[in-house]
Amino acid sequence: MSIIFSSKVAGIPCRVKVTRYEPGCPADTRGRFEDAEPGWPSELDFRLLQANKGDTPVKWLEKKVTKEDEARLEEEYLAAVAASNADI
Repeated sequence: MSIIFSSKVAGIPCRVKVTRYEPGCPADTRGRFEDAEPGWPSELDFRLLQANKGDTPVKWLEKKVTKEDEARLEEEYLAAVAASNADI
């Protein structure tokens, strides 16, 4: 199941279709140093779609996505998931 939500990138309205999300894992530093497990960051794969035209991708806008945009889009995605779960 993919989730689509409205957002903006570079001030331009669009919709975001999340195709894959893998939550990150913090490092496990309990115990001895040599037993520590490294963590990994979350991964969010998405497509930007036109704000009002079906599933038409906006590839030129995807090139404008910054690291800050990616972090914000992940937060918006998690909020959209939480809202959809609240409706169940």
